[in-house]
Amino acid sequence: MIVQIDYDGTITTENVGLELQRRFAIDAQRFEYLRDQFESGLIDVVSVVQAGWANVKPDPAKLMETALRITVLRKGIWKFLLTGHYLIIVSNGMTFYMQPFIGSLAPIIAGKFFIEENQSYGCLPCDLKLTIARALHPDIYIGNGLTDIEPSRFARKTYAVRNGGLHKRTDAIPFDSFDEIDLTS
Repeated sequence: MIVQIDYDGTITTENVGLELQRRFAIDAQRFEYLRDQFESGLIDVVSVVQAGWANVKPDPAKLMETALRITVLRKGIWKFLLTGHYLIIVSNGMTFYMQPFIGSLAPIIAGKFFIEENQSYGCLPCDLKLTIARALHPDIYIGNGLTDIEPSRFARKTYAVRNGGLHKRTDAIPFDSFDEIDLTS
C-alpha cells in the first residue's frame, strides 16, 4: 500500500515551517501578505514557499533551536509510520527542521521511506506533492493544507487534519478525518 503523507501539520500537530517563517520574518507584514495571497489563490505554493523563506532572517542556530522546541509529533504517529506501508513523506518545508524527527525512520524501515522537499534554496519548478501523487496514485493521501487539495484528488482515499485547508474548502474531495483515527491502537 502506498501512503503519501504531509509533514507540517500532519505528522506534526502544527505547521512548523509556517511558524518559523512567522517568528523569524524580516518583515511581518510581508509574511501576512504572502499567506493571504496564497490562501486567496493569487500565488502558487512554489512562489509562497520561496518568498516566505526569503523573508526569514538567516540564523541557522536559532532556527534549529526554535524548530526543536516547537515541534510536537502527532500522538501515535511513530506506530502509524512503522506499519509497513510504502511511505512517501512529501513536504513544502525545509529538511533542517524535519530531519531530527523523521530522519531516524530511514534505517528502521529502509526501502519503505523517502523524503522529498520543495525548498526555496534550490526549489523545484513544480509542486512536488502534486507531481508525486499524479505519478504514483497513492492508495492513501494524508494532509492538512491547501497544498494537499490537488494531490489528494489522485488518491483512492484521503484523510484530512482538522482546521486545515482541506477542511476549510467546500470544493475539496471527500475525505475522512485523520484526527479521529486512533493511531495508538
